[in-house]
Amino acid sequence: MASEIAVEIAENHTNSDRFRVRRVHLLSWLVMAATLFSASVAVGSFGAADAAESDGVMFGAFAQPRGNESTIQAVQSLENKLGAKLPIVRDFSRWDSNLDNRFNNWVVDGDRRLMLSIKPKRNNGTEISWSAIANAKSGSTIHNEMVELARDVKNLDGEVWIAFHHEPEAKDRQTFGSNSDYKAAWRKIHTIFEQQGADAKWVWTMTSWSFEVDTSDRRSAGKWYPGDAYVDYLGADPYNWNRCRGNDKESWVSLERVITPFIEFAEQHPTKQLVLPEFGSDEGSRGQKAAWLDEAAAFLKQPEMAQKFAAVIYFHDVHEDSAACTWWLDSSTETLNAARRIAADPFFDRNLDGAPAAPTPTTTTTTAAPKVTTTTTTVPAAQPAAPVTIKPGVQSNTAWKGQCTIEEINGSDKLTWTSQGDGFTYNIRRNGKWIRSTKANTSYTNSNVTSGKYVVVARDGGKLAAVVCQRADGGAAAPTPAPAGLTPIAAIGGCRVDRIDGSDRVTWPIQGNGVSYEVSHNGKLIATTSNTWHWNNNVTSGSYVVQAKTNTTVATLDCLRRN
Repeated sequence: MASEIAVEIAENHTNSDRFRVRRVHLLSWLVMAATLFSASVAVGSFGAADAAESDGVMFGAFAQPRGNESTIQAVQSLENKLGAKLPIVRDFSRWDSNLDNRFNNWVVDGDRRLMLSIKPKRNNGTEISWSAIANAKSGSTIHNEMVELARDVKNLDGEVWIAFHHEPEAKDRQTFGSNSDYKAAWRKIHTIFEQQGADAKWVWTMTSWSFEVDTSDRRSAGKWYPGDAYVDYLGADPYNWNRCRGNDKESWVSLERVITPFIEFAEQHPTKQLVLPEFGSDEGSRGQKAAWLDEAAAFLKQPEMAQKFAAVIYFHDVHEDSAACTWWLDSSTETLNAARRIAADPFFDRNLDGAPAAPTPTTTTTTAAPKVTTTTTTVPAAQPAAPVTIKPGVQSNTAWKGQCTIEEINGSDKLTWTSQGDGFTYNIRRNGKWIRSTKANTSYTNSNVTSGKYVVVARDGGKLAAVVCQRADGGAAAPTPAPAGLTPIAAIGGCRVDRIDGSDRVTWPIQGNGVSYEVSHNGKLIATTSNTWHWNNNVTSGSYVVQAKTNTTVATLDCLRRN
């Protein structure tokens, strides 16, 4: 007993390790896949095709101990509040930690999935470079330590998900080496775990930002990918900061918007399912975080998302560098009720075999979550008196702020428009055809052109605003009539075109159940599909439009070329 109690003694660790309390051996532990993703739950390493047969997504969380709680008690406390057992728990560990410990065994013995992040840093603070790991020879200290880690995992009675040095592109990881070093280290430790027979699945974990930056940026996710043969799940860590850490550019954003670039990246690896190893949201105003969770859950329960996702893991803690960023799932009554709704949903409440998880073992009586009506504090903008038709069947669903003007300067058209707010991307069209997109600017010069009719379209997730640009003489483009027989509705998200290996790949978000998609290239219909992508082989030019149709409605997406 004395030794077991000693194991539970808390020891201090740096904030960057994602925990402040943990056992002498284990770095940190838990974190159950908690969020609202309606992704199909793949248990093991089956890919997107198998996901269609799955019946839900694992919902868990990392639970930071409070007060004198042990790591086990922290998980039990969160489960009691949610009224359900978490099917997946996150643990953080350093290089020389003992992974075959009391907490990890408690997790797997309770039919929970364990996701374990291993950081190449010793308990005394010494960093181990990625190149040292990649080049470790058999019999060396580092090689022997990797073998010991693998054997610890093998001794745990259950499949363990492993993330080797999560978020490697982050600024504070630069001392460990280059992206090439990281990939080589990942492959080395992965190979050793396989050789030792460890029952492990590998979750490549990046910040959500790495999927948004330009591909030339050192942080760009693709530069850090070890390869499909060494990865079982793709992971991203998204957060809704809401300026909680003092950055005015970090406005309130939905989970859907934050993870869209991650989902688009994943389409390059169609056999891999997705995981959110950690995620969270600021509280915002009363009821706002609860609405954020509800909306995320609804988005992820869409069939297309259900096929993509295996698990989501909420970060039940505060931000490591800013106490103002309170990610707690019980940060308010409304937030806890929303989390309880997710935990009680059979879609998210499942164990490793796909069946509903067993009741939470508890010594405390837990009452069922009350049915509450959550009112979001976000008020939709008023509809414009005469919505601008952008393409046949698509009208703006949000009022445009200000105006757009055209000046003829030195034989060119210069467009200037009013900013629609943080997060908007602007799509500029001339005579009905896309010519340019920009995010940061509110002006554009169309060189050597002084004619035509322009429309600027602003998109931010489901928000769509458009304005016809007025010339100095007052001329403007006439609205295009909607197609007969179909009701125009706003599209969800945007459409993109990527040049890949001499072909155009067109991708777009799912627009709902029972929707078919018509893909047009340069105004000509080239495909009708139920997928959310289309390859136009041996073509790398032209403009694309995707129309999402039901028997009564149509939504049109103008596809922006990304490269």
